[in-house]
Amino acid sequence: MHHIEVVEDALKEFYRVLKPGGALLLICEPKKTIIRPKWMQNYKDKLSAEYDAEVLKVESLAVDLHIFKIKNLSSNLTDIGFNRIKTKSFFTLSSIYRDLFLYKIKSKKLNAAFVNTFSWIDEWLLFWIPSAFRAMFSLAAWKE
Repeated sequence: MHHIEVVEDALKEFYRVLKPGGALLLICEPKKTIIRPKWMQNYKDKLSAEYDAEVLKVESLAVDLHIFKIKNLSSNLTDIGFNRIKTKSFFTLSSIYRDLFLYKIKSKKLNAAFVNTFSWIDEWLLFWIPSAFRAMFSLAAWKE
């Protein structure tokens, strides 16, 4: 969702093409979070541009056009006609900090070890952290 230029138009189109009783599932990143300050977002965007140029050999696209607040996106969906909206925040370290430096680690084995470690910390040590600290969220909404 953070790559879409006009979010409201996209949400309206999702609603239009869904059959009655159909469900929309969105995985949204990035989420406005306490541990993703502006300087970190700028650094992440810089690394993403470097990654695109060095690894993918393409000109970087605008990466994070939107930073979402769950309540705002939920409200937009309700205004369009969706209901029974359910959200779940997830990922703390594994999402945010892997983007900041892990792609620079050339060893796939070492990189995977870092990602697995961050994921383990998220799941087993940071499960209690409030959603305001989590970087991503999923959102499910239904069309009656």
